[in-house]
Amino acid sequence: MQIIGYVVIIISVIVFYIFILLAFSIISAKKGGRNVDNPPDWGKIQEHWIETANSRKLECWVVYPDKLIDKIGEEVYRDNKAVLLTHGWGRNRDRMVSRAKIWGEQGYTTILFSARNHGNSDSDILPMNIYKFTQDIESIISWWGRELVLQGHSIGAGASIIVAARNNLVRAVVADAPPRAIPNDLQGYYKSALGIFTFLLYPGMILFIQLMFRKLTKEEYSPIHAVKNMSKPAMIQYGRHDIVFSHEFIKTYQETNLSLITHLYEDAHHSDLCRQENYYHNLTEFIRSIDV
Repeated sequence: MQIIGYVVIIISVIVFYIFILLAFSIISAKKGGRNVDNPPDWGKIQEHWIETANSRKLECWVVYPDKLIDKIGEEVYRDNKAVLLTHGWGRNRDRMVSRAKIWGEQGYTTILFSARNHGNSDSDILPMNIYKFTQDIESIISWWGRELVLQGHSIGAGASIIVAARNNLVRAVVADAPPRAIPNDLQGYYKSALGIFTFLLYPGMILFIQLMFRKLTKEEYSPIHAVKNMSKPAMIQYGRHDIVFSHEFIKTYQETNLSLITHLYEDAHHSDLCRQENYYHNLTEFIRSIDV
C-alpha cells in the first residue's frame, strides 16, 4: 500500500507539473496588456481588416506618405514603394509607429498590423508562435499584392526573415533583435518571466513546445536557416543588454551569411533599439542603399 501511495504522489506531481507548463505556455504566448496607443501622425491613414489563416481578421493601417496625399483621392494608391512592419510578442501595431515614421520620411508607404491575439485583431484558439506570425505576414503581403520591404522586431523580426527568404514579393528585410531558432532561443524570454523558477520549469517548457508544436522545430521555421542562402539585402540589429534574445546571436548571423549588414547598439536592451542615437542613421542608410 505504501508503494501505491508513493506512485500516486509521483503521478500527481507529474500531472501538476504538466498543468503548470500548459498554463504558463498559453498565458505567455498570448500575453497581452502591453499594447500602446500611438497612431501615426503623418501622411494619410487608411484602416483595413485583412483576412488571415482560420478566417481571422487583422487590424491594419496603411499610411501613405505626405508626398502622395494629393494623388490618392478616393483610390487606393499602391504603386509607391512600401514597407510592412511586424511587432513582437504581446505588442501591437502602434509599437512599430516610430520605425514606420522613418520609412515614411524616406517616401515609403508603411503598412502596420497587429498579429492574431494582439491589439484589436481577432483571437485564435491556440497561442501565437513564429509559424503563425509568418502566416499573418504572408496574408498581408498577399493582400497588398506588390513588392515591398519587411521590418520586424523580436519574434516579428524572426518571422520577417523567414518570409523574406521565400517570398518573391519581398525585396529586403530589417530584423531588430530576432531569435535564431524557436524554441531553442526562448531561454531568455522565459527567464525574464520565470525568474528563480527558470531552472525548474524551463526544461519542461522546451520539451512541451517541441511535443506540442513540432512544426516549429523544422528548418523552414528557423530564421538562422532561412538567412543562410539569402541574397536579398538584409540588416540585423541587436542591443548589448538584450536579455530576451542575446546580442551574441549576432555572431551566428554574421558567420552564417557574410553579406548581412549588422549593428550592435552598446546601450540598448531588447525593446529600445529604435531609441538609440545611431538607429535613425543606420536605418536611413540601409533604406537609401536599397533604393539605389
